[in-house]
Parts: sequence; structure tokens; C-alpha cells
Amino acid sequence: MIEAARFNFVIGDTKSLTPKNPAINNAEGKRVGDEQMLLAQQRLDAPNWEGKPMRVAVGRAVGSSERMTVAFSVLNSSPKTIELLPPQIQLAGQSKKRHRNAIKAEPVAISEYQITSRRLAPGARADGVVIFERPTFKESQDRLLLQITQAEEVDRPALIAIAFVPPAKGEMK
Repeated sequence: MIEAARFNFVIGDTKSLTPKNPAINNAEGKRVGDEQMLLAQQRLDAPNWEGKPMRVAVGRAVGSSERMTVAFSVLNSSPKTIELLPPQIQLAGQSKKRHRNAIKAEPVAISEYQITSRRLAPGARADGVVIFERPTFKESQDRLLLQITQAEEVDRPALIAIAFVPPAKGEMK
């Protein structure tokens, strides 16, 4: 009898040649990772809060001609714990067809996002970053909006305007 030959080999570690979270170039041509933007957003002591009881602030926006990264913060100013749904981006404006007051809202695909916490106790703050493909064009009345929603109040989202074109080198929002 001849014993069957056994082949033993082990693959120690495999790594992708492409980065998992590709960095985005800022206006100065330097690479900006979403982790750096998240850290910078967390360091802001007093962002420009909008809305009540869930307050939202949009931070720095950077991007290339196609991809944009936008930092944001959410503050729970209500007396109860809230749970956040994943952020959404939409292109919204007034429809010029048939109904004058009709509002159109088209979702913009988000490639990825990070948020420090989805459950917020009263007075707690979460910071996040969202990365999306910027639409190639928009009508003059259309706006790009960041939508943050509580799980129990999906019909009342916080909608915060985002610049369609990120600031160039040396410009402020």
C-alpha cells in the first residue's frame, strides 16, 4: 500500500494593493483621509448648530471634481436617548413642471460614511464623515443637502445645506 501524499501549506496574510479607504486630494493637492477629517471635526468646540432638539452642524468639505468628503456633527439636545439612521445626501429644489410648489429631491449615492456613535444620550455628541460622488451638474435653484434622521422620527429629518463646490485653496465656507 502506498500512503496518499499530503500537501500542507499556509497562507500567512494577504493584503490588497489598493487602499481600503482611498484618500481624497484637497485643494492644495495633499492627500486627506476621512479619519483626519473626523478628528478635526471632533476637535471643534462650538460648530454652527442648526435645528432642535437634534442639532446638526456641517464642518469642512473637501473633494476632487468627482468625490466629496463632508464632516458633520450631531448633538442630542433632547431629554431622551436618540438613535441615528445612516446619513443621506440629496439634491433638492423646486420643480418647474406642472406644479409650482412641488419639491423635487433626488438621492445622491454615498460611497461610505463613518460616525463615532449612532446612539446618543441626552447632551451627547457624535461626529461623522460622509463620502459621496458629487453630481456633475445641478439647476440654479437646486441645493445639495445632508440629511440626518432619528430612527423614531423618520418623517422629520434635519436637512443641512452643503456647498456644491468645495472651497478652493485659501477660501472659507
